Formats: sequence, C-alpha cells, structure tokens
Amino acid sequence: MQIPPGLIVFTGIWFLPYSPRWLITKGREAEAYTSLKRLMGSEDEGFEVEFNRMKEQIKLEKAREVKSFAQLWKRYRRRVLVSVAVQTCTSLSGVNVIGYYQTILYAGIGITGKTVLLLSGAYGTLGPIANLISLWKVDSWGRTRSLFWGAMALVIDLTLVMVLTRFYAGTTNSVGQGFIIAFIFCYTFIYYLGFNSVTWTYGAEVLPVHIRSKGNALAAFSHFIFNIAVNQAAPTAFANVGYRFYALFIALNLCTAIIVWAYFPETKGLSLEEIADLFGDEVVPESRLDQSMRSPNERDTKDLNPSKQPSADHFEQIHQA
Repeated sequence: MQIPPGLIVFTGIWFLPYSPRWLITKGREAEAYTSLKRLMGSEDEGFEVEFNRMKEQIKLEKAREVKSFAQLWKRYRRRVLVSVAVQTCTSLSGVNVIGYYQTILYAGIGITGKTVLLLSGAYGTLGPIANLISLWKVDSWGRTRSLFWGAMALVIDLTLVMVLTRFYAGTTNSVGQGFIIAFIFCYTFIYYLGFNSVTWTYGAEVLPVHIRSKGNALAAFSHFIFNIAVNQAAPTAFANVGYRFYALFIALNLCTAIIVWAYFPETKGLSLEEIADLFGDEVVPESRLDQSMRSPNERDTKDLNPSKQPSADHFEQIHQA
C-alpha cells in the first residue's frame, strides 16, 4: 500500500522547478530568472523587483554566513526557536500516540476481533484526505490561524474522547462507544487539516535559505526526541492511568494554541525577504534595490542629470570666494 504514494512523489519531483534562491546561491542567475518566472507566472514590473530583491538579499546574507550552531543561535535565535517550537508542539499534540496505540484504545472501550483492525485501517484513510484539503487551503487560511484553531479543536476533541471514555468504556452502550470512535477519527482529521501540512512549511519558511539546513536539523531533532519520549511512555501511562492520560495532551495542545497566538508571526503571502523584515533581521534597503536595477551606463551617468548639477551661481560664488 505504501508503494503507490512513493511512486507519485518520485514522479512529481521531476516536474518541480529548482528554487530560484538556491540557483542564485550557486551563481546560476539565468536559470533562477527562468525558474522564478515559471513560479510567478508573469514577468511584470513586480517580477523584476522580486528577482533583484532576492539577489541583493542573498549577497547580504552571504556576507553574514553562519558556520556553526553557536553562530546560528546567536544571530537567529528567535527564528530557530519558532522553527523548533512548531515541530515540538506537533510531537506533543498526541497524534503519534493515538495513531500507534489506537488498537489498544479500541480494545479498551470494548471493541474486539477483526473490528479493531478494520477501524485502524479506516482511521488511516482520513489523514491523506485532510492533507489534500489543507494543501489546497493553507495559503488562504494562513499558517498561524491553521495552527491556532487546529490546536483548539484538538483540545475540544480530546476532552470529549476523555469524558466519553470515562463513562462508556467497557460498558454495553454501543452508542457511547460509537461516539468515542467517531471523535478519535475526528482527531486525526483535525490534526492533518490544521497541523501536518503547516508545520513543515512554516518551520522552514521562517528560516533564511543559508541557515535552513542547520535550523531544520535542530527542529527535526526536537520533533523526533519528543516523539520517542511520549510514544515510549504511552503504554505504561494507558495501563496505569487509563483515560486520564488524555488530559496531558489536552493541556499540551492548549499550551500550543497560546504559544502560537503569542509568539508565532503570520507568514502567509510573504516572501522570505519580507519574513526577514518581520523578524527584525537586516534586509536590503530600497535605495540599494533601485541602484541594482539600473544598467551600468545609468549608474555611471546618474549624477549627470542637469537638475542635479551645480548652478552657474554656485560656480560664481566659489570663484568670488
């Protein structure tokens, strides 16, 4: 079942254009120009401004190249913290705990036999559907809006799962058990709709190109460390505290919503250069962009404009002095 999605990704890669910024860093400006034109779909005045902004910003960032993680932390601390935080919050949402141990959860509420496996298979189909919707709408919804409301929806959903499990697990009330299963299914749909497509996108775009590999490495490290921690603790926790274990993820998702609301800037519709300005980093001034867009001849003769030349009266005053 995993082969067809892999083939789709492998085939699709060959149709993706190279990143214009990456091409500029490699000195392949002509290819970068073509790639950006393909991505923007036009070559109007705004296109030229955007292309020149990229070139000048990359020159500026190269002059401040980060060669170690210590420099990364010193110069881009806030950006790195946001990138790491969004991945950490993802791991602590509880998605992998519920995904990995859902068969235990179904058995705990009284479901037995092949029904457990059928439910597990049905659960796995919801993620891709929600992902497709998220990929289509994420640029209109916004990054932080998706994360905030996604986290709040998970809080509500897990609260309902916990309360219903408290009263209906192990009983003969099939309606109550059905609602528990329904809200577990809702959980994965909400997560993939609000979190999964956003976290990897947002965590990367808050980092400038020249530090992205190091910043993403730290974010991914945090993601998997916390993933391992909660997944290893889950079987023991469910065995000892049962449905109360959901309270941990309710609290963590509430914390995520607060962190997103208070500290995560919205990056929807912004270029990387505009995001740099959003974080208070040094960006290329407009005057430098104006200079870079002139032809060499225009730059050499820009001071020959008669309106900017010294007047005859000025020369006369100097002569008299």
